Amino acid sequence: MAYTDFKDIYTVFQKYGIKAKTENIFPSRLHKDVPDWFCENLTFALEIKKIHESEAFCREGFIYPFLQEGVKLHRHLNLWSHQLLSCDEELNGYPDYFITALPYEHAYLVMDKPYVAVVEAKDEKLNEGWGQCLAEMVACQKLNEPDDIPVYGIVSTGILWEFAKLDGNTFLKHRSSYTVEPPELLMGILDYVLTECEQYAQKKI
Repeated sequence: MAYTDFKDIYTVFQKYGIKAKTENIFPSRLHKDVPDWFCENLTFALEIKKIHESEAFCREGFIYPFLQEGVKLHRHLNLWSHQLLSCDEELNGYPDYFITALPYEHAYLVMDKPYVAVVEAKDEKLNEGWGQCLAEMVACQKLNEPDDIPVYGIVSTGILWEFAKLDGNTFLKHRSSYTVEPPELLMGILDYVLTECEQYAQKKI
């Protein structure tokens, strides 16, 4: 069974006995400066978005640049794109992106525990995206066993970003959604998530 077989989040709730809550999981007023060149690239991508409305364009034009810039600031994390994440016969497939520990400097070809975050890109189908994303979060949680490490999940259309955390059997969905403008706010949220992920990763390195 592939992650793409999970078409909605409620199927994952029932199958894996997960409880759901909606709350503010981030502090207010998060902010992270971004370089001028990043803002210029973002402006250009927004200008040509109406020409390229595909999911692939949203991944490459918006999601990956934010993730890449965020992970660059956290040297104990490794960002993977469209790589196999296999837990068992029911939980396997290729997430758009996921983040693991970086076991030592420049070990970018080494996929090491813990698995701390997954990201799904969806063209406006956020509910379907959360079904896949939560299934991937469950897989990460199982792969991290026996360690009980929270796993972050992100679903994005490229422009709109939503965040959640799987802690034990509780799925905590953040109340607010965010857009790529202003980029400093979204980067602040990402930096907060990645800082927590790096703390989890460093405990195991």
